[in-house]
Amino acid sequence: MLGLAGLLSLLAVGAAIELTPDKDEPTEDNDTLEGGDGPDLLDALAGDDLVHGGAGNDTLLGGKGDDWLNGAEGDDLLFGGLDADDLLGDLGVDVIFGGEGDDYLAGQAEDDQLWGDEGDDTLIGGPGDDLVLGGDGDDAMMGGLDDDTLVGGDGQDIVNGNDGDDVLTGFKTTDEGLEDDNTKDYLNGGDGADLILVGSGDIASGGEGEDGFVLGDWLLDGEEIPDLKDFDPESDRLFIVYDDDEHPDPELSLDMSQDQPDAATLLLDGLPLADIDSLQSLAEAKITLLAQSDYSNYMDAAAKAHLV
Repeated sequence: MLGLAGLLSLLAVGAAIELTPDKDEPTEDNDTLEGGDGPDLLDALAGDDLVHGGAGNDTLLGGKGDDWLNGAEGDDLLFGGLDADDLLGDLGVDVIFGGEGDDYLAGQAEDDQLWGDEGDDTLIGGPGDDLVLGGDGDDAMMGGLDDDTLVGGDGQDIVNGNDGDDVLTGFKTTDEGLEDDNTKDYLNGGDGADLILVGSGDIASGGEGEDGFVLGDWLLDGEEIPDLKDFDPESDRLFIVYDDDEHPDPELSLDMSQDQPDAATLLLDGLPLADIDSLQSLAEAKITLLAQSDYSNYMDAAAKAHLV
């Protein structure tokens, strides 16, 4: 399982690829460009283009227009550019940037990195341990097979880990790390032992497997607390991150729902933190408190405790 520490450093990719200019001559019209067996650089410029990298470690640039890019064999770097693009990594360890517009990104094989950037994007990791970042916009994301890390970003996102032991959140990335964007995201871990970082107003479901939900006092500042839909006290765990300056001796309590007899609101020092289905008492829940001063990265701390 890939933790979120150092996630931003994973975006610094592609700098060491050695490139050969493409053989085809791109124009401002609708072009079809085909790479060779080596490491090609294919720049489609403007127009609605079809670009196929072929074998080798290629760099494909869509430019303006609604483009279709396929890296094919090799470890490829794809940039959609402007407008609505379809970006397919195909075989190899690929890095895919959607750019502006409502893009479709699919890693398809191996351990890929997908970044939707701006627009309402659809991102699918496929087989392999993928890193999937939605960026700005209302994105739909799926990890696919294996152990993936999915970060929804700014906007109302749908994040589905699918198979594998996944890490997922609707948080946005900043220069300082991850930050709650205070929008309602829909988070579903799917099959496997998933770790879900929950934000304000989120609807979170672990799915099958022994899942961990990370809550924190950032939820106390939101307009709407999250809702954990399928929490199982026998198999799932709660990780509560708290500011030990503001809450030096944190106390957890439950406010039982009057409308749903099997649901309750979890409180931190009397303040609502999350609505949780199927939680009748704190005694039956597996809860770990994480003081912010004790951990430089609470997600890594939660991941290590979750895997014990």
